Amino acid sequence: YQTPPPELTRLQDLQDCIGGGPVADTGAAAVLGALFVPEIETLSMTRGITVVNLGNSHTVAFLLFAGRILGVFEHHTGMLDDAALETHLARFRRGELTFDTVFADRGHGCLTLDLPTQAGDFSPTFVLGPQRNLLAQHDVSFPAPGGDMMLAGCFGLMKGLALS
Repeated sequence: YQTPPPELTRLQDLQDCIGGGPVADTGAAAVLGALFVPEIETLSMTRGITVVNLGNSHTVAFLLFAGRILGVFEHHTGMLDDAALETHLARFRRGELTFDTVFADRGHGCLTLDLPTQAGDFSPTFVLGPQRNLLAQHDVSFPAPGGDMMLAGCFGLMKGLALS
């Protein structure tokens, strides 16, 4: 955002602290950072992919296909062990994870739109974030946008500015 909406008070405070300029939620910056990698963006246009940002406090995942976000899932990273995380992600990829399920598990929630059959199973999974090792034993990829995973948000912000 060049000007964050009033309800996004943390982004407004951040913008005030840095003296202006564009700001974004870390989840949005992470997904755009993954799409900064040309191979990931190209793949997402032809089949569904999952992008997961495993942050220190929050885990946020996205289902992407053909230039659209078709699902968002957010939980507290510290409340997800390996089995719970993998179970939630598997159900999320199938469009079976509900807001009520995540909220009852003390997470923030989930929203999934109708998943087109041409998207496939959303199995290509790209994991970012400082807690990405939680999925190290799974069939996932760990992209490094711009050569450094920890700069994914910065490259995502640049990607978002280019899209606006």
